[in-house]
Amino acid sequence: MIKFHNISKKIGKTQILSDINLEINPQEFICLVGPSGAGKSVLLHILLGAEHPTEGRIIVDEYIVNKMKESALSDFRRKVGMVFQDYKLLPHKTVYENVAFVLEVCGIPDEYIKRRVPEVLKLVNMLDHADKFPRELSGGEAQRTALARALAHMPKLIIADEPTADLDPDATNELIDLLLKINKSGTTVILATHNKNVVDKIRKRVVTIHEGKIVSDKESAGYSD
Repeated sequence: MIKFHNISKKIGKTQILSDINLEINPQEFICLVGPSGAGKSVLLHILLGAEHPTEGRIIVDEYIVNKMKESALSDFRRKVGMVFQDYKLLPHKTVYENVAFVLEVCGIPDEYIKRRVPEVLKLVNMLDHADKFPRELSGGEAQRTALARALAHMPKLIIADEPTADLDPDATNELIDLLLKINKSGTTVILATHNKNVVDKIRKRVVTIHEGKIVSDKESAGYSD
């Protein structure tokens, strides 16, 4: 269970978020929509503990995220998979090595890594590209690699912040189909997007943010301005 309780965020004199109250149940798929500058990314950063709210608290299962020390945050973040618009792949590592790296830095045994990396690469249809470097990948392939990396720890929650913004329609559809498949397997997914076609395809719960406030929360909805 994820609970945003009276979350507000102010930077200087600018109010970024105002009185956000939102509950997300386990295994839900949430589309977080709204125009650029609405506060979607800031809300996700607060969820990850990368930013602190000015007021309120964020609770994820047993964690009160905005009250945790850095050591506890590191443990929490290992249970969350993050997919970014710009992939954030390591340019001098292969597809395989990019996925393996997130496990290596946590001290995961080599035997497990050798089993787990091919599993997630196969899941996202990237096993045949395991030896390629990021510069050799298309945008869709790079984003599927980023998704594999996010799945390496078998997280309970995937956060995807505008992951299709730089993708063509075919790559977008492939990525969304993968996110729906992952959600169906039991993983909670939060997708931030302003792509109407993506939201209409997913037909899941849609939470709309405008000027830092939740203005709509609809089940199994398409995109509406």
